[in-house]
Amino acid sequence: MAKKIKDTDYLAISARVKAMETTLLTWERMMQILDARSEAEALKLVQESGYPTLTATDPEALDQVLSRAREEMLSDLMAGVPDPRYIELFKIKYDYHNVKAILKAAAMGTDPERMLMDMGRVSSASVRLPFSFWFASATVSAPMRFFTSSEKITLPVPSGAASASKAASVSAYS
Repeated sequence: MAKKIKDTDYLAISARVKAMETTLLTWERMMQILDARSEAEALKLVQESGYPTLTATDPEALDQVLSRAREEMLSDLMAGVPDPRYIELFKIKYDYHNVKAILKAAAMGTDPERMLMDMGRVSSASVRLPFSFWFASATVSAPMRFFTSSEKITLPVPSGAASASKAASVSAYS
């Protein structure tokens, strides 16, 4: 029988989350950063919010810093909760994003690498592995086109694939 959850089991983590809220970017601070007159001013505001010093010559560094901060926060929370599965729920959206990016890239005949995010429960490389046969050749025969949410797309299955007799059919989401 599963252990019954008591409201006192999460008192410490609740206090920890409340303390962490003071270090998060607020909506107002994000708007100030977006409204900054220059990159230097925006980077200064980011630094004043508690993030490391960044340079305008490497704009992708901000993405990496924010991703690292998110991952550290989730790791910190996972260490403090009685059941880490509750924190893992917040990572599922990244797994879903990766699968969706891989399927869209396959339908468009492009490489999904630049769209993948390594922040889910499963690494982006592990998510990509079952679909790797679609990207073995330089082109995928599915034409690029626009979909409505009710349409189905059929992705080609190479002759060497395990299920070569069937094509993978997926709903196209916008």
